[in-house]
Amino acid sequence: MRFMLHRFSSTIEHNPPMPFIKIELSAGRTQEQKLKVAEDVTRSLVEHCGCTPESVAVVFSDVLPSDWAVAGKFLGQPKAS
Repeated sequence: MRFMLHRFSSTIEHNPPMPFIKIELSAGRTQEQKLKVAEDVTRSLVEHCGCTPESVAVVFSDVLPSDWAVAGKFLGQPKAS
């Protein structure tokens, strides 16, 4: 799993920037698992960064093993078409 924290400005100048979290992970997690991660990430940002829950955006990107390489080798083979 890889986490990236991006910050972008709100269109209304007096609002603080909102955290945008992109989580890339190998495909196969359930929606329930992703929801629990999103809740934990949101809770942590609220606690440690002073954000409101409504300002936290979390996006998940599922990566197929055939699209993920470690040490120069793919984690899986592409499916035959």
